[in-house]
Amino acid sequence: VTAIIYVTIFLLCRNPVKAQQAIDSLTAALECPTNVNFEFVSFDSSDRSSVTTSIETLSQAIPDGQIIDGLLLNAGGFTSDRNGTLTKSGTTVIAETNLIGHAVLVDGLIQSKKLQKGSRVIFSGSEAGMGEPFAIKWGT
Repeated sequence: VTAIIYVTIFLLCRNPVKAQQAIDSLTAALECPTNVNFEFVSFDSSDRSSVTTSIETLSQAIPDGQIIDGLLLNAGGFTSDRNGTLTKSGTTVIAETNLIGHAVLVDGLIQSKKLQKGSRVIFSGSEAGMGEPFAIKWGT
């Protein structure tokens, strides 16, 4: 007996059009697309309120007792802003986008019990994470 596995993959993206293009491309590449459900969640890692809303959306969408098996964090970006312009939360745009927004997302999902022991979290490459001095500037 072969068990049929159904999977939901949430795509957290800033741009709903690009998210839908990614979903269409991924669905077309699947051997059995009816077993995989893709859901778009609006997410901007450089905007703390967007991150908070995404945590709430995921916490409500994932049934109680179920957890996130894997989380790939890849909101990368580099900016030409070498002046260290700060976000509303007091960090540089690049630090908020590549590092802090992701950390806030992970922490919120742990607090909501959607990330637990057994969940896998991968932080993908980031120039800011490599220690660019203008990128890692906290507050004033």
